[in-house]
Amino acid sequence: MDDTTAMSAAIGAAGAVRARTSPNPWVGAVILSPDGALIATGETAVRIQADAAGCGGANQELAAGACLDLDPNAPIVICALDTDGTDGPTSLAGAITDGSTKTRAAEKGYDLYQMLIKHDIATTLMVTGDAVITGPTGTNVNDLVVCVVL
Repeated sequence: MDDTTAMSAAIGAAGAVRARTSPNPWVGAVILSPDGALIATGETAVRIQADAAGCGGANQELAAGACLDLDPNAPIVICALDTDGTDGPTSLAGAITDGSTKTRAAEKGYDLYQMLIKHDIATTLMVTGDAVITGPTGTNVNDLVVCVVL
């Protein structure tokens, strides 16, 4: 598939499923190249269980969850950020993860999957070095997700 066809398909697919997250902008995604770059925007959400008592945010969970099934050497990087610099009730803006995140978490004594189930991912991302901290940015444009296959 050439770039023009891939972009046309991506725009059509995004338009077919876009939703409204008022007051935030339309949710959408653009595939930058057919071999593996994706940018998505919108408002990331997580369904919290009643007994969850952890610390984290939706973008942190998206980045951590996206890398769970990746091979540790997979050439894939996922970045999920909240543009206001505070994802959920944390000081983290989000996270940048890859296939090695799960292994590095385990080496530090954390089960990435269990931390996601508990909605307590912030500490794990700090320990693995995958947390992104920007401080408050003074703006809340949207959430930003970037996935790159290297």
